[in-house]
Amino acid sequence: MATIDSNHLSAFPDLALQLLEESLELNKPDDPILSSLSSPEARQFTTDRECTRRCFWLIQCMGWINGIYTYRPMRPRSVELMRQVRLPVDETSFELAKITQEPGKYF
Repeated sequence: MATIDSNHLSAFPDLALQLLEESLELNKPDDPILSSLSSPEARQFTTDRECTRRCFWLIQCMGWINGIYTYRPMRPRSVELMRQVRLPVDETSFELAKITQEPGKYF
């Protein structure tokens, strides 16, 4: 039976965060881009950004759970991104594609 190297698996959250930050520009604010778009484009942009934020927070939660069981500290870049990325909006606003800059109240 093959064993799983936990050091090898810990690279995946880092790769996911790097993808979200570099390719999807997770750490950049929505405001400047959103103001230059028409209404349908703005709704699509808002939905895409919200999906990106939700992926980020899912990766964070998985990292926290992993850290609890493996006694690993949080990655410094994750902590920094947590200060920059707002919480997801509520489910109703997301389902209705409501354009909002307000963060969600609950995680």
